[in-house]
Amino acid sequence: MKKLKQSHFFPPEVEDKLRYLFRRVHKEHPFYRHIFEEAKLSPDDDPISVLDRFPVMDRKGYLELQRDIFFRLKGGHFLTERTSGTTGPKKIRFVTQRDEAAEEELCLRFFRQCGLAPSDRVLAIDIDSPEIYLFYSRALLRMGIHDFSYVNFAGSGDEALKPLFTFRPTVILTVPSVLSRCKAKLAHASGPDGERYLKKVLYIAENMSPELRHTLSEDMGLEVFSFYGSTEIGSMAGECQKHEGIHLFNDAVVPTLIDPVDERNCITGQVAWTTLHFTDQPLIKYVNGDVISVAKGECTCCRHYPLMTHISRIDDIFTIYGQKFRYDDFKRAITRELGGIESLTIIITSGDKCDRVVFRVPDYLIKERDVILRAVHLIDDFHYFLKMGFVVTDIEVDSGYEIVKRKSNRVVDLRGEVSPRRNRLSCRRVSVPVNEICGRQ
Repeated sequence: MKKLKQSHFFPPEVEDKLRYLFRRVHKEHPFYRHIFEEAKLSPDDDPISVLDRFPVMDRKGYLELQRDIFFRLKGGHFLTERTSGTTGPKKIRFVTQRDEAAEEELCLRFFRQCGLAPSDRVLAIDIDSPEIYLFYSRALLRMGIHDFSYVNFAGSGDEALKPLFTFRPTVILTVPSVLSRCKAKLAHASGPDGERYLKKVLYIAENMSPELRHTLSEDMGLEVFSFYGSTEIGSMAGECQKHEGIHLFNDAVVPTLIDPVDERNCITGQVAWTTLHFTDQPLIKYVNGDVISVAKGECTCCRHYPLMTHISRIDDIFTIYGQKFRYDDFKRAITRELGGIESLTIIITSGDKCDRVVFRVPDYLIKERDVILRAVHLIDDFHYFLKMGFVVTDIEVDSGYEIVKRKSNRVVDLRGEVSPRRNRLSCRRVSVPVNEICGRQ
């Protein structure tokens, strides 16, 4: 915890906010009071020490907190939200109006960092329910932006994107997995006089590949901004106009890194979040499954919020016979051979005699299937598992004709399911024997 404090994770006022939070939840929330008693903690102790020793909250704890919140509402007005499923099975969240207003303030901070103005026209593109975008529309309205529209891109994408040419948005708000499939249309978003009215892309919910970002920013001349948040925790960080990273809103959400690795320029680890801006449903050390890296230096934009990078999710790690494999290792291996890959999904299923690992790649890479499999087969531990017959590999090509999921999963582990379900993305499979790729008999 001392390392975190020394690395500017905590602005000076946070200690007092934490002390106030601990005293309040101990008094008002039976759920948290029980945790204090079980952990033999006092809300009057040093707040940094309390946060360090406070147990992390997992999904089970979060559900118990929701029950506690529901009964404390006592008939008051509240909103209900369902989480997207990124952090596990979908969960219900009860949100009071004042907590919603506090979250909107952080969203407004991000919009201002992006340089949005009342004259902007914002178009949201998604394949899911527009419910989440109602929140963004309320925040935009508070900025004086009245021109906001939503289109559902599922199914007939070309037909759905007509508002690109009628609404003429200056800003697109979407998720990268949807954006990658409509970027060709974005490239032609210009008026009759040839003027490019689309200026900015704001993306949420998942990481964007460097290749897609380069296409948008360098080839298409769009300014790209990342927004980091979750349904349970709300807004946590947003990119500024210097594009050196995303700024962690650490005056409102405090990260605690579990087993942090202290590197020369940053500190990296799995993160647990504590919220300081929620009155009715505060979270203390809630683990959402993310691994982040927080820089020790400052951004050239001179904002005092530290720079953060979202590294991966804990579930981007999968195991075979107890050996851990990381998604990023496979993507790096393929990138070394091809110079980059726009999207990659790893799917693991159980076979009759061994596990099957399928690499789903974009359609245009079908001609590179031998190169891709040769690259991943040379990963040391994975090479051994292949040689011993613990695993076999396939290539599955994402044709991208049908979009049925809002977010693209990086790792899909279907082992243990009675009837493994196939992802309904349009795809075709190409199986290549190991010895054919690796040149071994």
